[in-house]
Amino acid sequence: MKWVLVLVVVVMISVCFFTVCLGQEMPGGLYFGQDPPGFSPVVFAPDVISLPNRYEYCLVFSPNLDECVFGVTNASWGVFNLWYTRMESDSNWTDPTPAPFQGNGDALFPAYAANGNEIFFASSRPSYPPSNIWQSSREGSGWSEPVALAPPVHS
Repeated sequence: MKWVLVLVVVVMISVCFFTVCLGQEMPGGLYFGQDPPGFSPVVFAPDVISLPNRYEYCLVFSPNLDECVFGVTNASWGVFNLWYTRMESDSNWTDPTPAPFQGNGDALFPAYAANGNEIFFASSRPSYPPSNIWQSSREGSGWSEPVALAPPVHS
């Protein structure tokens, strides 16, 4: 009898998951208008995210897919900055700008919290070394000044 109950629960969760995931639609917006990822590498969002004479790395989307943060470095891999863009209500993305929460110092490896209200990143701010992990919280339509995570995470 228990296995029947477990089977019913698994089927219900699966149906809910596929209904929610397959029902999401962001016309013209998801993947910056490109086809979803496949098995062959392609340049991502040419002339929007991917620009000539620089390298992009660590691209992350917010949990609800309406914000994007990514790293940009120069051809000599000597400067590391985070850039930010968000999707407007008309499904168009804003022009990428330097991330409002980065401040001074290099920044790498952005990651959103599961709720989308915090972003974490490694940074050499205020000076290198050391690099540490910093957190910025959503404040209205913007982001707070970043704070270093407390020890033992922050050195």
